[in-house]
Amino acid sequence: MPAPRVVLTRTAEDNAALAAPLAAAGITVIDYPCLALAPVLPPLLDLVATAGLGPFGAVAFTSPRAVAAFLDQRAVWQHVGLWSEDALLAAVGPGTAHALADRGHPAGLVADPPTGAGLARGLGTRLAPGTAVLLPAGDRVRPETLDALTEAGLVAVPL
Repeated sequence: MPAPRVVLTRTAEDNAALAAPLAAAGITVIDYPCLALAPVLPPLLDLVATAGLGPFGAVAFTSPRAVAAFLDQRAVWQHVGLWSEDALLAAVGPGTAHALADRGHPAGLVADPPTGAGLARGLGTRLAPGTAVLLPAGDRVRPETLDALTEAGLVAVPL
């Protein structure tokens, strides 16, 4: 009987992380990346005009990819006044906190439990009500995270 085969279709980076354990289990791996991720620079004037919220009291990250995309454009965010080095950096979990630390910005808060709601609760205990929280995220940001930040008395601004 031939070895089972699997086609990996995520990003090349994600595929690489999965290929070795699958191959070790005797599975033939076909690397066929169908995704490529790239940061999209949103309309900055729209962000700056967002109720005059910048600079933000916190930047809340829900994935390592958000960390990379945001920090790669850090100079832009600082230039338009959306982020200062004094902002609390928050991570949804250990993987995201590790991504921040790898880029020289340790997380000041790691959610416990590692969920959007846990992140919102942690931020709600550390920030004054009405504090604006910048949420760098992809186009699939979970509405539960935004809702939880609002319920914690914070102003969530997805980026």
